This record gives sequence, structure tokens and C-alpha cells, in this order.
Amino acid sequence: MRKQIGIRILISALMLLCLLGCGQSGAPETTKSPIRLSRRQEEILRQQGLPTDYEALSLGQKSAIESIEDMLCYLEQRYDDHFTYVGYVADSPVEREHLLAESESYSGLGTVTVYRSYREGSFSYEDNYSTLEGKLLYEQALNDWICQFLPEEGFIVFSQLSEADQSLDQEQILTQASAASYVLVDESLCTEESLRELAEDFGSWIREEGEGRASVTIFYRTPAKYMAMASNDSYLELLPELREQSHFSCTRSADGKVKLS
Repeated sequence: MRKQIGIRILISALMLLCLLGCGQSGAPETTKSPIRLSRRQEEILRQQGLPTDYEALSLGQKSAIESIEDMLCYLEQRYDDHFTYVGYVADSPVEREHLLAESESYSGLGTVTVYRSYREGSFSYEDNYSTLEGKLLYEQALNDWICQFLPEEGFIVFSQLSEADQSLDQEQILTQASAASYVLVDESLCTEESLRELAEDFGSWIREEGEGRASVTIFYRTPAKYMAMASNDSYLELLPELREQSHFSCTRSADGKVKLS
């Protein structure tokens, strides 16, 4: 488990951002005035059982709460979206400083990670927000393709994108994005043979689309109990169990070759 310094809480309902806007922590102060925390910072501290008085915090806690607010503000100002704090990891010899947050616009699709580095007197930031946009588009495109063969309530699609051009549209993204996808199909709607046919049909379709980026799509024949448990937060934990069920992998290489296994 990652070493976490400072503050870590579960995802919580902190979307009172009309009250917590970036840079809205109070009236202008002189450099000698006490630091006042924003209401969002106070809420994070309160949920962790820590003092909301800045001066009562340890040096590590002060650093963490300041960093958390700075990176949340960076996200909100860059993307015009609201974000909920999920977790924070301080800089160390083994890990770069980063923040985990959940986007309101892409709620349920996963977390945004922001890395912060200090260079030449200022901070620079890197984040993976665009992958959530790509993930939403990719899963919708795959969902639409499968709906040609199965009722929408009979399957669930999850994906992990490692690379995607932000200019891609829904018609291109299934072949032009690098992704790992997991399709959970209710076992009451398919036999092992019909699941194989579905995977073969998908492989034939992406083969016809020509060259693109490498990807793998795995179709699982899934018992009802796992269908009920599956979510963006839990599906990776279910995969070891699902591998014991009938499943077929459709792997596409960058040169357009497709392999079914």
C-alpha cells in the first residue's frame, strides 16, 4: 500500500464548492496575519479528526492540507469542473507527490491523478483528466457495438485507457485508442459458444477497420452475483474470480492483426 503522509480520507460529499471556491479563503490578509483555511480544507481536516485551526497542525499536516488545496484548485481552474478529494501522497524518494480526486462531470468513471513538481521557483502539474473523457467515449462506443447483439441491461463494460487522441470521435475510438476492456455478460443470456461468437464478431469488426493502436477486449460469461457486485471501483478485484469462468480475449496489435484466445 502506498505510504501516505498527512491526510487520507474516503471519497466524501464535499461538493459545496459555491462556498469553497479556489482563492476564496477570506478577505485579503497581510503576510503577518494567521493563515485561514478554506471551508473545504476545514471539512477534510474535520473528517480526519484533525484540528481545523491551522496553527494547531503539525508541519507535515500543514504542508499536506496546503498541497491538497493547491492541486484541487489547479484542476478546477483548468477544467471548469468540480472535484472531490480522495487521497494524497507526499513527495518521497520512491513516489512523486500526487493527489487523487473524483470529477463531478465523470463521477463513477474513476479518479483523476495530479502530479506536482517544483522546478525553477514554481510548481508544474501533470494530470490524467483527459483519460476520463476518453474512457467515457470508449465505453459508450463499445456499449453501442455490443447492443447490436445483446440487451443493454445484460452486460457491463469497463475499460482502462493508456493512450487516446483527444480529437477522436466515437466511430474511431475503438480502434484508435490503446485500451484494456472487460465486458461482463450475464450468463443467463449466453452460452460459452455464443460468447465465443460474440468475441469473434468483435475481432472481425476491428480487423476490418485496419491499423490502429494495440488493445485487448475480454468477454466474460458472468454469474449474476458478480454482475451485481461489479462497479468501476470493484471490477478489478473481481477479475481473478471471473477468470475461473468462461471467457475469450480479443487482442488487436497496432498493425491491425487480431488474435482470439
